[in-house]
Amino acid sequence: MRLLAILLVFPLMACAAEDVADCNCTRVHFSESASVDVAQDRLQATLQIEHTAKDAVAVQKYINEKMQAAMVAVRKQKDIKLKTMGYNVYQYDRYIGKDRETRLQEWRGNQSLQLDASDSELLLRVAGELQQMGFSMNGLNYYLSREAAAAQRDDLIKEALGMLQTRAETIGKTLGHTKIEFADIQIDGAQ
Repeated sequence: MRLLAILLVFPLMACAAEDVADCNCTRVHFSESASVDVAQDRLQATLQIEHTAKDAVAVQKYINEKMQAAMVAVRKQKDIKLKTMGYNVYQYDRYIGKDRETRLQEWRGNQSLQLDASDSELLLRVAGELQQMGFSMNGLNYYLSREAAAAQRDDLIKEALGMLQTRAETIGKTLGHTKIEFADIQIDGAQ
């Protein structure tokens, strides 16, 4: 993943800061940015259990039992964060027969859970165990944690500010100014 710090300068002036409103100075608008490739450090998996039966109670019982077993298995791993998600049970009409003349009323249900860890091998092993229990994988995504992004952001801002200063001095010298001041700096730490 690419982490980016963007600095926007509005404007660069060749006059004293207190005289900005009244001065007859050169104003230059420009921006600088710094970026770095950062390895995504977390893995998130979403799994779902589904069941169909003739009545709602049987569907709920099956899903609840599977979820309890899954939560016990996941909680044995202290390095995996567990979050239970949506739970749905609903009636479904299914038509069968040559002309679809026979209507069967069934109940369907599902519930999802989400696993999150920095140890991808551990998470994948536990996700595999849940799949053996009947869960299906709905999503598997790597992402950059806030902590890892924050650790890089300050260094990127320092790098971009250094490039900004160098560029401002070059512009000032080229225009024949001896004094350069920044009137406005906006910092955006995008991911």
